[in-house]
Amino acid sequence: KVEPEDLEPGKTYYIYDSNFKIYAPFVCKKKYTSSDPEWEKLKMVNIVSMTPQSMIVIGGGPTGLLTVIHCTENVLHSGGTMKLYESRDAFEQGGSAFERAQIVRLDSRWVAMLRYHLGTGYEDVFIPASGETDSQLGNTLPTQGFIEITIKDLECMLHLEVSRLWSK
Repeated sequence: KVEPEDLEPGKTYYIYDSNFKIYAPFVCKKKYTSSDPEWEKLKMVNIVSMTPQSMIVIGGGPTGLLTVIHCTENVLHSGGTMKLYESRDAFEQGGSAFERAQIVRLDSRWVAMLRYHLGTGYEDVFIPASGETDSQLGNTLPTQGFIEITIKDLECMLHLEVSRLWSK
């Protein structure tokens, strides 16, 4: 939110129009002071320096979930909303129809994105615990640069991160 005294001449701002439920552009033409006739009107409206960025992601598979994780911070920081739509509903269509037990092999780009976005959550899943030789969920193939994991486990891990981000 930008206060009227902070408006800079020549800069574009956005004022919320409650009639149309949109942010309308507003170009500041001068430096406003409390003696200006527009001052009270400007104090009553919501002025922002950038419009809220809202996003809809269709598909809650690994790619959709990673997209949500990647974009959530910017969307929420701007005051927007993030929505995720998924057509697979195990409760309505029967859990066995979408078991998601297939094993996927993640290449180095996916591994890098998971490490970046999940941090220690990635380490908990893919790096063996102290004194153990196998990781909990994923099968790490270090000589080939790949990781193998079931889609279900990958989606669960990504769902946890989405829930953590959205709960902030």
